Amino acid sequence: MSVRGDSTVAIAADVAWTGTDSRVVAMSLATPGAVPRVLEESAAVIWGRIAADGPLAHSTLLGRLSEVFGVEARDIRVHVDGLISELADLRLLTV
Repeated sequence: MSVRGDSTVAIAADVAWTGTDSRVVAMSLATPGAVPRVLEESAAVIWGRIAADGPLAHSTLLGRLSEVFGVEARDIRVHVDGLISELADLRLLTV
C-alpha cells in the first residue's frame, strides 16, 4: 500500500489492541487466522500517536512524530511510511 501526503491514517475499526508507551500488541479481528502483531519502541510510539490523535492526515502525523522524536519529518518519512504500509497490509490501520 502506498501512503500519500493527503492520506488519512487511523486504527481499523475491527482491531483489538493493548499496550504501553514502549510496547503494543494488535490483532485484526476481521482476518481469519490473524496472529497478534507486536510493536516495540518507536513503532509503539507511532501507534500510540495514531491511537491518541487519529484519524490523522499523514502530513499531520509526520509533524507530530517529528516533534516527539526531535527530528525533521523528512528524515523519518520513509520509516514511518514503511510501518504504516505494513500495518495497513495486515489490516491493522486504514489509509
